Amino acid sequence: MRADPHDKFDGCGYYNGEFIGCEVKLSTVSEGDMTYKLNAQETEKQLLDHISNWNDPNWECRVEGDPIVKRGLIISIYVDKDAGQFVLVSRWINVPQQQAGGK
Repeated sequence: MRADPHDKFDGCGYYNGEFIGCEVKLSTVSEGDMTYKLNAQETEKQLLDHISNWNDPNWECRVEGDPIVKRGLIISIYVDKDAGQFVLVSRWINVPQQQAGGK
């Protein structure tokens, strides 16, 4: 049985022909909290761990022909519940070479 890519990533898809895995963080606290989550080492590590698992040729859910993820995207969103507005920021994460080709 094949796993859905969303089991590893909060979001994923193709950008300019490249398969991208995304980690999404949501904050209702403040824009500062949103920025903290965007830049937190824990967030980056979480995304890189998901990418490493995805790229692992021995991952039990791997299907021949699945694309290798060479970089990911962290998206952090602040929702101002009172104003009904949101702010979205993002940053690219390049995958270390040893993870880009599998473990």
